[in-house]
Amino acid sequence: YEFCLARATKKQVWMCTNEGIVQAGQVAPRTLKELAVKVMKFNCKDATCASPADSVFIDKAVEQMGGYSEQDTILKQVFRTAIEEAHTMLDSAMNIVHGSSPVEGYGE
Repeated sequence: YEFCLARATKKQVWMCTNEGIVQAGQVAPRTLKELAVKVMKFNCKDATCASPADSVFIDKAVEQMGGYSEQDTILKQVFRTAIEEAHTMLDSAMNIVHGSSPVEGYGE
């Protein structure tokens, strides 16, 4: 629900793991692959809530934000963008080791 609310209020959504922030390139490629599999199989409708009253409230709020299917689409798009941003970091590292980008300014 918090994800839906953040997107509906135009907040920046950061994809975070124990390793760090995906968009910042802090998450290992192996972990990104594992997350990608989970996200592509994820269905917001299957999420559960400890409180039946909260569950009803959340279902209504999500419906007002386009429904669970729409939230699934948005979640997958946000994750895809996060991985693309992480890939940019990896691409920059490859450019450095191949000598096509300057080393100055990195890690200093």
